[in-house]
Amino acid sequence: MYIVNIHKSRKLIRRPKKGRIGLLWQFLAVIFSFCVLPLLTKILRLKLWMALLAAALLLNILTFMETSRIFMAMISVVTSHNSAHTMICVFLMGILGSLLKKYGFLDHIVHALKNLIHSKKLLMCCIPAAIGVLTVPGGAYLSAPFVDELGKDIGAPPVSRASINLSFRHISMFVYPFSTSMLYFSATVPEISLYSLIGLNAGFIILMQVASFILYMPRSQAVRYAPETLKADESSTWGNVRELLIYSSPIYTVVLAASIFKLPAAVALTLSCLMSIGLSSRKDLTKTLRGGVVLEPILMMAGVFFLQNTIKNLEQINVLFLHIFTNSSGIVVLLAMMAGSFVLGLITGISLAPLGVFLPMLVSLQLSSTQLLVYCFFLWTWSFLGYYFSPLHLCQIVTVQYMKVSVGELYRSHLRLFPWVLLASFTLFGVYWQLLM
Repeated sequence: MYIVNIHKSRKLIRRPKKGRIGLLWQFLAVIFSFCVLPLLTKILRLKLWMALLAAALLLNILTFMETSRIFMAMISVVTSHNSAHTMICVFLMGILGSLLKKYGFLDHIVHALKNLIHSKKLLMCCIPAAIGVLTVPGGAYLSAPFVDELGKDIGAPPVSRASINLSFRHISMFVYPFSTSMLYFSATVPEISLYSLIGLNAGFIILMQVASFILYMPRSQAVRYAPETLKADESSTWGNVRELLIYSSPIYTVVLAASIFKLPAAVALTLSCLMSIGLSSRKDLTKTLRGGVVLEPILMMAGVFFLQNTIKNLEQINVLFLHIFTNSSGIVVLLAMMAGSFVLGLITGISLAPLGVFLPMLVSLQLSSTQLLVYCFFLWTWSFLGYYFSPLHLCQIVTVQYMKVSVGELYRSHLRLFPWVLLASFTLFGVYWQLLM
């Protein structure tokens, strides 16, 4: 039903030269390079960015890529405006995260939410969602104590608390335009409005969170704070709203500056950092700023861009991708995209890996902007789900440790959610396709 006529796009991808490595070997080289990633991180204890760079180099070696093309793939990571701007934004997000954490912005946000929302069930959803905007590795550990405490009060078993913490923590990956994945998308697919993608993403993440609430939230009655448990100075609704607006302002101001005033993302993030400094006590400011300079996310992004450039150089793989789109039915295309992005996310434990592989391929096809948008939504969803269910997912690792549940228990809980997200992704793709085409 969703066959795309893109025969003309054959001209966009160069045919492999005579004697060049065959399609099967390139395909096996891609699979092998990604399968090596868990070994590099778990056995050799390499940092994730090191493992990504090593996997990309291994892929170049296995496909006998010319040295000049490897060099250009590496150099373009820093010389391309889009990739360089994205890495600057990731750097600034680290600074902003350090400021928000050090000066208690998150504590104020949680305090205001607890006084405004008296339902403990809703608080269990809102607190990890709010803290999830802070893009730090293993950030689920920050929200775990709140979810654990509230979950005990309403009688939620540990595995349900872990599942709720993980599910609601990742809302921002679908709707916050300055998450790492969103920044990467903007750099790779500049012709698609980021807010158009967020609009489509919102439908999926709403359905996923509704499913999580139904599956994991206990049907307990004692779910509200008694009025006498609130202090007198906490009973003012306006005071709590004011506190929430003030201390969340660095988060929503950056969105407004970029979306309404069309400021570059790096400029908007710089203004947000300055606003955070202005609202803080500025005690140990230099130390706090230094603490926000974390090179690993920047280097990881560089590794993804290097991997992306390497994939672009694999003509046979790109021709295969084009062939699938041109000669297969819509359901085969979706199943192939789902399987590829889900498996890569599952193997690597990062959503950027499948995006780095498949987004450049989608962009190379002669799709209309609307077709590209809908396919990007589907790719985004399954790249996230592969990462979300991955045993290498850092948020999952720290949540399991904090909640003291076994990995097996958590995966049995995941299996309850999987049919819901599977149905939601395909249903929404069909709905969006019919509405937008």
